[in-house]
Amino acid sequence: KIAQEMGTTTLLSGLAFYSLYYMRTGPEHWHVTQAGWITFLFMRVLAWWSIVMNVIAPLWMHLLLILALSGGMICLIILYSNEKHFLQQPDLYVVVFFETSWIGLLSWTAVTSGDNWPHWWRS
Repeated sequence: KIAQEMGTTTLLSGLAFYSLYYMRTGPEHWHVTQAGWITFLFMRVLAWWSIVMNVIAPLWMHLLLILALSGGMICLIILYSNEKHFLQQPDLYVVVFFETSWIGLLSWTAVTSGDNWPHWWRS
């Protein structure tokens, strides 16, 4: 059940980035349409919502998960608002770092302790 929940939230996070790629003005331009940004935000909210009911973590862990989920999104919005071609900037590594930390933190919450049951999941 935990692997299924983590897979669903990872799928939704990945679909958010695909919406930015496929909902742009043209193949040679990286100007994302308003519908692309709305789809991106909606998929990110769905990724959080699909996981939040099953994770019983302390407040600090929930804040770390929110930071990891929203960090890449905030970086993309800042880069896009500054009219940068964000796919050729070294700032893209920051986006990848936040996405990796989102998956890493979710995996860390599923680590078992001495009794072989993860303590931060309802499953």
